[in-house]
Amino acid sequence: MARSRQYPPSVKPGIPKLPPLPSGWRYATFGELTQVVKRRAELDDAATYQLVTAKRSRGGIVPRERLTGRQIKTKTQFFCHADDFLISRRQIIHGACGVVPRSLDGAVVSNEYTTLRVNGGLLLPYLEALSHTTYFQRTCFHSSIGVDVEKMIFKLEDWLRCRVPIPPLPEQNRIAAILSSVDEAIQATLAVIEQTRRVKEGLLQDLLTRGIGHTRFKETDIGKIPESWEVRPLGSLCKIRSGGTPSRGNAAYWGGSIPWVKTGQVNYQVINTADEFITQEGIENSAATVFPAGTILMAMYGQGATRGRVGFLGIPAATNQACAAFLDPKVDASYLYQFLVAAYDALRRMGREGTQKNLSAALLKDIPVPVPPREEQEILASKVVVLDKSILQNQETLSRLRKAKDGLLQELLTGKVRVPV
Repeated sequence: MARSRQYPPSVKPGIPKLPPLPSGWRYATFGELTQVVKRRAELDDAATYQLVTAKRSRGGIVPRERLTGRQIKTKTQFFCHADDFLISRRQIIHGACGVVPRSLDGAVVSNEYTTLRVNGGLLLPYLEALSHTTYFQRTCFHSSIGVDVEKMIFKLEDWLRCRVPIPPLPEQNRIAAILSSVDEAIQATLAVIEQTRRVKEGLLQDLLTRGIGHTRFKETDIGKIPESWEVRPLGSLCKIRSGGTPSRGNAAYWGGSIPWVKTGQVNYQVINTADEFITQEGIENSAATVFPAGTILMAMYGQGATRGRVGFLGIPAATNQACAAFLDPKVDASYLYQFLVAAYDALRRMGREGTQKNLSAALLKDIPVPVPPREEQEILASKVVVLDKSILQNQETLSRLRKAKDGLLQELLTGKVRVPV
């Protein structure tokens, strides 16, 4: 079997190893604890149906589009009800499973999904918590066959025979309640972060068009701005460079001491470490360059919402070719960073077509930037920094909560720590 580091983070490869059985618990198979249900949906061409999908990395069940029966290409569909547990057989290797929320009761899924209902020996909230454990994910991995991680076939019958340690129902209920309280704190923190970001977005829009205390404005290609400001192309305000990737086939280029940053880390934060490191020999034999601490980075392409995100290097580091680095700025670095944050949606619209819309240094250099006098740049940036600090503090709280939940999952669902009932 391939080494685990060759798999993406959504996959938890390995053979599941049963923990010791705590006193009062029992071993049971998933087949004993759940029942496979099928509710065939006879599609009416004129009727409208809600489609759903299971997100990777145990992200839960979320809505897709609403389509008429005529628009649904795969005619073999099944109804799912609230409190069903769905498994995407194509994506379970990535942790695509979860409980159907009440808001999606009556939605339909294709025959690529398995629908389960818990029986009297297992509480649904406990199964949901169990699905977030490494042990659960490894049972899914071990029950899948294939060479390509994106084409592995999930063998449901094998998975249903996998055993899991199960506490009595009162203890299941107590464990689920503890984990639910942590989930509520996580959701509340996420809501604060999202609300702060919306406030920042509105403030940035106002500051970058009206400034502070201006009464006289002029029309420009980017709209009205204060008379004392000018509009300049981004390429005239800084140097724009990209990184590179040393040959993966040469072991001498990898495992060194130079941090090598990829686009997934560029996410509105200071980057102080990297997942991979390269050697000086790797630098000398590739397009990779070590950029200084303080450099602004932008993800020029990447999956999902990655493309267009920015961040700061907190350490000297190299990057891959998908990252743009903004060097030697002739404007305040914090002001430039905040402008790029505000330009996120516009940047994503201008990406060149391909398998996905990608940005490039050539496209970025022509972006028009409103440029206030230097002193005003610093004042404008400082107004937003307060909100950035609030977001950062809440992100740190979120990280601690998630780590706490991971620890609780390991301790409570193995019986290492018992809860009073």
